[in-house]
Amino acid sequence: MSIIQHKRGRQTRAERIQTRKNLQPHFEKRVPSYKAAQITGYNVKTVNKHYQELYMEIYGYETKNFVKRIENERINCILYFEKLIQESYDMLESIMNSIRQLQDRGEIIPLYLIQSHSKVIQNLSHLVEKKSSLIMHPDAGDMIDEEVAKRIGKHV
Repeated sequence: MSIIQHKRGRQTRAERIQTRKNLQPHFEKRVPSYKAAQITGYNVKTVNKHYQELYMEIYGYETKNFVKRIENERINCILYFEKLIQESYDMLESIMNSIRQLQDRGEIIPLYLIQSHSKVIQNLSHLVEKKSSLIMHPDAGDMIDEEVAKRIGKHV
């Protein structure tokens, strides 16, 4: 493949394709545009333009259906909270087993185990509360429907 030697003005189609191929790895690694410009030698405005195009291709579809995007994010968040809650329960069980073993041997329970037990319980309480709040919060679609109904009711 030949190296494109275009100096000024608008890029040709081949140059745009090549620029995009060069910038995409930097975009995926979340390298700031000014830094990507320094690394690749492109103008910052060119990098910003390509970054914006890449962003819209990857994330732009999400703006088309706000309600669906909110629903998906909500589900992902709930699943993540469930994962964290399960890990916290596993950690609590491990701490409880250590405490039981020490009690069975008649040894004194170290302060760090008591503090760990207390901290895990606090974290569990916080995570369960956040998950419950997320579940009980009205759905975005319901909120939009309710707002539309209110506004239509005012104009009738």
